[in-house]
Amino acid sequence: MMSPRERVLAVYAHEEPDRVPIWCGMSDGFMAKARRHLGIDDEGLLVRFGDDFRRVWPRYRGPDRPLLPNANSCTVFGVYHGGIGWGQPLSHPLTGTMGRAALSTAPEYEHDASNGCTTPSRGRASGGIST
Repeated sequence: MMSPRERVLAVYAHEEPDRVPIWCGMSDGFMAKARRHLGIDDEGLLVRFGDDFRRVWPRYRGPDRPLLPNANSCTVFGVYHGGIGWGQPLSHPLTGTMGRAALSTAPEYEHDASNGCTTPSRGRASGGIST
């Protein structure tokens, strides 16, 4: 019998595992409630449900994002969420952008990795977007 790690790595290497790896996809809220109810830690919970994957939570190092009054989180893409658990999206990153017809005259933008800013480029070589 393979360990969860061996099973997942076998699939990533295009090898046949002893069974298909399982990912339960539990929300943070569900995991907290299940941990309390069952009296076990995260690893014990994942083992109990047969979850072969482990989560990696990198620390966000970008600029501070003040939350909207009814939001409980904000993604790195600027989408605010509110409600129970992950919640429902309260915003959309393309809100207020122009429609498809206006794209052909819109300026192109360049991202400057040295300062994290996005600025209009000097112009379009092709004169616009062809459809």
